Amino acid sequence: MTSPSRYSRRRFLRTAGGALLLAASPALISCCASQTTRRKPLRFVFYTDVHARTEWDTPLAMARAADAINAQQPDFVITGGDLITDGFQNAAATVAPRWDAYMAMHRAIKGDIYPTIGNHDLVAAIPEDGTPPAADPRAVFRETDELGATVRGGGGFGSTGV
Repeated sequence: MTSPSRYSRRRFLRTAGGALLLAASPALISCCASQTTRRKPLRFVFYTDVHARTEWDTPLAMARAADAINAQQPDFVITGGDLITDGFQNAAATVAPRWDAYMAMHRAIKGDIYPTIGNHDLVAAIPEDGTPPAADPRAVFRETDELGATVRGGGGFGSTGV
């Protein structure tokens, strides 16, 4: 406990102010809570690693995923990349059907979509079939109007820009 001789005016005011704030906090919380409940909540969906392909029932599963996303009625949608599978080691012609399958899902989603490129979305970075590597493995992603037009940012790979 502090002795009376060491109890300064400044310390008294801090203690009294803290006690006042503590006592008033229920009213402050109530006031702020009522203001935030008047606003419409921001709704968004984040999905990642679709790894689109045409084999199995993947296109059907992607259509169902688009329906589930739409059912959430989001204000916007963000993707985390890897929209197709195995683009990195395959030529553009090989992965074109995969991009078509993904784009069917993309077009089925209502609202604004902000995609991010993933390593599987890089096309022909190191093709295993002997074809020469792409000059820019991001080109297919960037040249797809519905994907590239939504890219934000400036520098290198990933979510900072493509």
